[in-house]
Amino acid sequence: MTQPPLYDLDDIWNAIDDPDHPNWSKRCEKAGIRPVFDPFWKNLPYADPFLSVAPDILHQIFQGIIKHVIGWLKKAYGEAELDARARQMPPNHHVRIFSHGFCLLTHLTGREHAHICRIILGAITGLPLQKNNSKAAAATVVRAVRAILDFAYLAQYPVHSTQTLDEMEDALKRFHENKHIFIDLGIRSDFIINKLHYALHYRLMIERFGTTDNYNTEHTERLHIPYTKDAFDASNGKNVYPQMTTYVQRKEKILDHANYIAWCLNGKPSLVSLIPTEIPQSPKMTKHPSKKSVSIDQLVDLYKASMFPHALAYYIIKRRNPNLSYAQIEAEIPNIRLSHLKVAAYHKARFWLGSKQTYKIQSDEYDVVHSRPARTTTKGINVPCRFDTVLVKQDPNGPNTIQNFRIGQVKAIFSFTTKAARSVFSPYAPPPKYLAYIEWFTKFANEPEPDNLLYQVRKSYYEGNRVASIIPLASIHRSIHLFPKFDVVASRSWTSDTVLEQCSKFYVNNFTDRDTFNTII
Repeated sequence: MTQPPLYDLDDIWNAIDDPDHPNWSKRCEKAGIRPVFDPFWKNLPYADPFLSVAPDILHQIFQGIIKHVIGWLKKAYGEAELDARARQMPPNHHVRIFSHGFCLLTHLTGREHAHICRIILGAITGLPLQKNNSKAAAATVVRAVRAILDFAYLAQYPVHSTQTLDEMEDALKRFHENKHIFIDLGIRSDFIINKLHYALHYRLMIERFGTTDNYNTEHTERLHIPYTKDAFDASNGKNVYPQMTTYVQRKEKILDHANYIAWCLNGKPSLVSLIPTEIPQSPKMTKHPSKKSVSIDQLVDLYKASMFPHALAYYIIKRRNPNLSYAQIEAEIPNIRLSHLKVAAYHKARFWLGSKQTYKIQSDEYDVVHSRPARTTTKGINVPCRFDTVLVKQDPNGPNTIQNFRIGQVKAIFSFTTKAARSVFSPYAPPPKYLAYIEWFTKFANEPEPDNLLYQVRKSYYEGNRVASIIPLASIHRSIHLFPKFDVVASRSWTSDTVLEQCSKFYVNNFTDRDTFNTII
């Protein structure tokens, strides 16, 4: 895509340096600048005002382009069906469930627009347009939305190469090739949008100033909360500025003192030793299990792990004798007795999203996978079960490519007690401390679908039963979010808590965060 030329300072000076010229205003207009007498930056060294506005992810993309696109989609599809699909998205650690939909929300923040970005493609896929029954028109809208989401996520990369910048430009090009559909539908009359135009300059600005996380105003605007809003709330509303200043000073002194105490309690280490040298533990588990003793029957009934006895017997035999064939293991399974066996169950596991290669540019944020049965609180509130879907690495030493992963649903995270492990596996090598019972989805196709560029998966069955396995918990790479494959009208019987059980076909969502987007692309 051809990048529009930037203003030339020499042309600007030629236009504004002679205010006595009879056609001075027209000359300035032709040069693309307002008639200004002696601008303040005239004698500033190295000053180029046309390079002073850096890309801003928060205001230009999320509060600008994405805000426009969401408004166009409301008009194209109607708010009722968009909200119905948003309510039925399955839960995930990185995905906000809009329990009442998002179309009626007002004064949305950049964070809320980012959360809508994570589900909007799944919400419009397969959804017919309100005023146009053409499938081609609906496909064009999907292509346009997919393109602008690709651009938004690529623009946020903390490290760029020529390849990623080419991909970012290609995404923007795909959007401009398909944006005409919004004019065809009568939603827009033109695309004269300053923030959309500025996207054409993103590559140049990234090459000049570095990646966008260096100057994203989201980081500084976040400080409005502790330094302004919280400080104002702590005042009595009268003569607030001195009170707010005192509040901030006291909070900073308390924080400094707390850090000093922590440093003293830690033996006053040198500042160099405070820099982390070891990557965080992953998976990270709680010190004690959620349930200390769970029988096999309870796992089948409460955790909905219907194939757990078969999968566990298969795992035990394979662990004892890795050289047996599939047929030999199946023949041996009836001889395994599990009725006496009990395991410890964990309802949550945390996975670090960084790696040894990208540790310096990743946050230490953890991804959380839930695997818990339904329960009733002490106040009588029914809490539904939650069994998250995960991305499992087939070959631990293989590359992080899409074909080396497979999706499964975690129905149980468990471990054997020392006594149970000894009785089952002795004299063979004991299993890893943490194991997971996984019910599989089909493998990834070679290519995603052509319009939405999403991979489709469905539940995997064999002879009427779910295909399931016991795997080491460490084989799980991270959680993964799935879009249900909706009918033309989403089934109103589906809910966010039950859709993973009631729906059989899904699209793989790669917009939950940068790590997923980079893995499944």
